[in-house]
Parts: sequence; C-alpha cells; structure tokens
Amino acid sequence: MGAVATQSLVEVSYGPRGLQLMSSGRGAKQTLEELLSQDSNKEVRQVAMIDSHGDVAAWTGKRCIPSAGDHVGTQYSVQANLMSNDRIWPAMAQAYETTKGDLAARLLAALDAGQKAGGDIRGQQSARSSS
Repeated sequence: MGAVATQSLVEVSYGPRGLQLMSSGRGAKQTLEELLSQDSNKEVRQVAMIDSHGDVAAWTGKRCIPSAGDHVGTQYSVQANLMSNDRIWPAMAQAYETTKGDLAARLLAALDAGQKAGGDIRGQQSARSSS
C-alpha cells in the first residue's frame, strides 16, 4: 500500500486512486506520474506519496502559491505551501535528516526548523480538542 498527502488546490481523488494504484503494484513515482498525466489542473496541485518499499515521489505545480515547494529524501518528503519564503522546506529537510531520535522527535525538529526559517504566511497555527 502506501500513503498519499495532498495540499494546495486539492484533487481529492489523488488519495484513494493513488492508494489503489500502489496496492496494485505500481511504485510511488509511477503512480504520481499517472495521476498527473490525467489532471488538466496539475499545475495547482501539491502532492507526495510513499509506497510500501519506501520510495517517495512529490510534485509541486508551477501555479501553486509562491513559496510552495517540496524536498524528497530517503523514505520521506517535505511539502510546504503558503510559506513566507523558499528556504523553509530545505531547512525542514535538513532538520529531519540530522535530528537523532524517533520519528516524533524528527518531525517536531522539522516543524521547528520551518518556523525558524520564516514559517507560514498566515502565522503560527495549531489544532486542539474542544474538551
């Protein structure tokens, strides 16, 4: 199987279709290429996927909001959208790659690095439960 993450102007079908294609044996790169080839609005999409072998593919269309981009590393990808500058996703990738510890520690380090590099144009945001 695998995982699919999409943002910017989302095409919701990328999730289920991407998972279906990867489940049938296609790799992440082949799956992403197929989805993009069928999308007349691919230039406003941002999507990344990882297959069950750990291969990663990512796309940031040329018509996404300025300072949107991605970085593909070994078994991971960083996507950034609505960022204040184009230094954010490289900073996140470097932090993820150089931080020791478990996945949670590496993810938090990447988020902290993105914030320190300039962060989201909308400011810092969070989610919480309403309990």
